[in-house]
Amino acid sequence: MDSTSSHSGAEPADPATKQIILDLLKRAAAAHGVYEAEALGGRYDEDWPQWYADHMARTLAEGGYRIVGLSG
Repeated sequence: MDSTSSHSGAEPADPATKQIILDLLKRAAAAHGVYEAEALGGRYDEDWPQWYADHMARTLAEGGYRIVGLSG
């Protein structure tokens, strides 16, 4: 699947939302590299998904974003 593809049957991603997520992932990747090097002494972080989720949620909150589910 290339970067312009969407999931079958799903609505296309909003370009602004996609850009926000892409930025968050890039920032998390850079910060996580530093974390692995400094805090883990260069070891691979087996819990990287949790670390990314925490970092991205914190970054969203600091940017004034809040994810809420759609009701009914």
